[in-house]
Amino acid sequence: MNKKLLSTALAIMVAGSCLADDVPALKISKSDGESAVVLSELLSIKFTESDMVVKMKDGTKQVFALDDIIVMELGQAPTAISSIFSGAEAYVITDLQGKVVSKGNTETFAMPAQKGIYVITVGDKSKKVLVK
Repeated sequence: MNKKLLSTALAIMVAGSCLADDVPALKISKSDGESAVVLSELLSIKFTESDMVVKMKDGTKQVFALDDIIVMELGQAPTAISSIFSGAEAYVITDLQGKVVSKGNTETFAMPAQKGIYVITVGDKSKKVLVK
């Protein structure tokens, strides 16, 4: 009985830590889609005549053409995954057994279609996510 209780408690703790939390973000709707900038990773936003330049704490920057921006709003990013992407790096998605599910370049990133818990690794950063 104690083993079952301990196993159940451990499973609940592990599952709870695997959920990707919503994080405060600046959501930018553009003519070609939507982008989100995680506020905790944001260093500064500057405007030129034609662009909005977003500098991140890790030294990277994103440039958005002002003509392409439709709406900007504060809200929640769907996951914290974007905080590990710092540029055009390679990513690896593994399941909990360590089996590689997919890999590629962060510019063409896609979540696995199958439900489950995965670990996404980009460089030396990793995030656990639950796909429902």
